[in-house]
Amino acid sequence: MPSKTLLQIFKWPIVLGVLTLVGLVMTLLLEGGWLELTFVAALGVPVMIMVYIYCLKDLFRRSPN
Repeated sequence: MPSKTLLQIFKWPIVLGVLTLVGLVMTLLLEGGWLELTFVAALGVPVMIMVYIYCLKDLFRRSPN
């Protein structure tokens, strides 16, 4: 198995962290409107990905017996 670079290891955690940070800051700064809803959705994306990875991934991989 070839070794991975730091960018390969931390690419998605960095993307999710930046998305969360932008969502938090912009939701706090904006008041109302569709932009606020967009950034609230940006906060929800990392949560949905984590729920999928840790809880739901095994449900979809199981074969019916």
